[in-house]
Amino acid sequence: MSHRLKPIMRFTLLLAACLAPSLAPAADYYGGLTTLPYSFSTQTGDNVTQHLFIYQYADVHAANFGAEGLSMHFAGWGRYDAQEPYDDPGVDGDELREPDQPGDADLTSAYLRWQGIDGLVDFYMGRHFVSAGVTAENIDGADLALHPCAGFTLRAFGGVPTVSKVGERRGDMGAGGRASIRYRQYFELGASGHYFLEDSELDRANAGGDLYLAPCRYFDVIGHAFVDTLFGELYDFAAFANFYAVTDFRMRGGYARVMPQSYLGKMSYFSVFSAETIDRIEGDLSYTFNRRVRVLGDYTHYSYDEADDARRFGGGLEILWGKMRDNVLGGGYKRLDKDDNGYDAARGYLKQNFGPKFHVALNSMTYMLDEKIGDEDTAFDGDMSLGFKPTPRFIIQATGLYRSSPSMKDDDLQGLLKIAYNVERKI
Repeated sequence: MSHRLKPIMRFTLLLAACLAPSLAPAADYYGGLTTLPYSFSTQTGDNVTQHLFIYQYADVHAANFGAEGLSMHFAGWGRYDAQEPYDDPGVDGDELREPDQPGDADLTSAYLRWQGIDGLVDFYMGRHFVSAGVTAENIDGADLALHPCAGFTLRAFGGVPTVSKVGERRGDMGAGGRASIRYRQYFELGASGHYFLEDSELDRANAGGDLYLAPCRYFDVIGHAFVDTLFGELYDFAAFANFYAVTDFRMRGGYARVMPQSYLGKMSYFSVFSAETIDRIEGDLSYTFNRRVRVLGDYTHYSYDEADDARRFGGGLEILWGKMRDNVLGGGYKRLDKDDNGYDAARGYLKQNFGPKFHVALNSMTYMLDEKIGDEDTAFDGDMSLGFKPTPRFIIQATGLYRSSPSMKDDDLQGLLKIAYNVERKI
């Protein structure tokens, strides 16, 4: 079989698995299909390669599947490059060269869930995402939560992490759990832990606690502290407070200890993150006047172990209109003070709905560097989207993206088309 056809066949099988619950006509089904053609280019040295990826996402869910409280859930995706040239496998020196793969596919979730005994039991079996205190992992395995009395939960899970490739997972496994106590909407305290083996050897072992506290409707606190028990050190800590003392006013502040080996910020061309541990203090606020004009502000201070401190601050203004106030015209400014190379950033954006079927969205961001990189001291990000919703379940959206930066030899123009169909009835 052609290697170019394999990703298509693989995704066809995944889609068939997603549609398998339709064999039980008594169940209630819902789900959706999303297609994303995405055009972009990559550059290696002086070589520029144009790509046209076709992404296909599918998810199907079946509620009350065979018994009350039993449900089935499937989700998968496929990707195929319709433009990248295909290289046949051949001999490179004395070694067999692997063929280029123009596509890929994966089954992201496939599990049974049972909620029964008057809410006492919540059980998962199969491939699913586990979010339980210190754990945020996709696994192939089982997950059981018990609610023996009001406000008290015991949870345990075990399985193989999906980052282990099929066929290379012998000796890979993990297990963990969380215990928590909650009092209405005011308070929740949890303790959790897990360990994971790789090639039958201990690879990760973590433990920690998390807290949610809301003594009144104007104030809440959320935080967690996680410890790497394998190396005996704190690896993730954060605590944030939210204030809602005045109608349409929100203020948030907090502290986080960032470990770059666990998390790296990649949302900006010029990240302040390095290989060091960073203490981050941040805050932001928003206030909406007469429910039509919103003022925004934020400040973040980065403290490094060895390098000089850095800070990022800025603000913005938004004008809201429409019956639901879902149309917005906004702009803002941010400044990053950093010794080696800071920058100023200006942003403008617009979202306009034309009735229930059409919308237009514009967004632009310009970065102005303190010091040139190469011969350039300016970078730009911009995108424009046109959306059409002929029915409540069918969405078509076309997006164009333009980007330039000192690190790119040529400006980059990309295109993205989204076609989505959501099913909220029996199929």
